[in-house]
Amino acid sequence: SKCSFLTTIMQKNMLPKYFLILITCCSWMANLHAQDKTKQAFFQVEGVAIDGYDVVAYFTEDQAQKGIDQYQVSYGGVRWLFNSQAHVDSFAANPQAYLPAYGGYCAYGMAFHGRYEVSGEVWEIVEGKLYLFHPAEYVFRKWTKNRANLQARADKFWQKKSNP
Repeated sequence: SKCSFLTTIMQKNMLPKYFLILITCCSWMANLHAQDKTKQAFFQVEGVAIDGYDVVAYFTEDQAQKGIDQYQVSYGGVRWLFNSQAHVDSFAANPQAYLPAYGGYCAYGMAFHGRYEVSGEVWEIVEGKLYLFHPAEYVFRKWTKNRANLQARADKFWQKKSNP
């Protein structure tokens, strides 16, 4: 019974040992949970974020450009490719300024609670934030017709998924 177990622990002076084990397990579990919350899932193909597109180029060149292996940074557990050292430096200095909304998953799909692949060629920047979209033509068209409502829905879903 529970009482005999506790009595045995107390009689054999094993309480400090069990207490230490309990504290260690709780600390380990809290650390594991904290690590999980800081991880952000990014859309990736074979370990490369957003299929190798240079996220800085959207802002500085106003166009979608593929990065190259020569210029890369590891961030969030994936590789980010760039087309110049200047873009690597810009991203490394402030990743949050360039990270796409919703981890680079399709913004329209996120509004409907889904993580869908994107084409780096279909994108927009709104209020300083990069949004990527699935390559199907209707997706971006539908997003732009109802952006405010869809963005609010996508934001809500992403917050829920990112902070369980």
